[in-house]
Amino acid sequence: IDPSKRLRLQKGNGTYAIVSAAAYYLRKHCNIHISIRQMGLVFSAAGAVWGGSILVPLHFAGRTTKGLSYVFSFAVGATLVNLALWALRYNYLLKQHKHSHLAAYHSLPAF
Repeated sequence: IDPSKRLRLQKGNGTYAIVSAAAYYLRKHCNIHISIRQMGLVFSAAGAVWGGSILVPLHFAGRTTKGLSYVFSFAVGATLVNLALWALRYNYLLKQHKHSHLAAYHSLPAF
């Protein structure tokens, strides 16, 4: 592979910031010493598992649930999971802001 065409984790890149922040957090709060390269490999593996498992619910949907009915069922499930993750994040922020509901709400990302 031509080195000029290879994707790299470079400083100033948003991906570099996320990966290095995750490695720093693990080092600081969990006493887990992991390099930025290793953290990038962990993120890559997690993305591969996430992308590869996207159709797993179709396997358990049954023979009659195909097409539009499956899409509706998947959408409802994805919405419920998304709402649960938002609730977890809100509760985490609520704890971070010393139980101030307004501060936790304003700390959530905008839509």
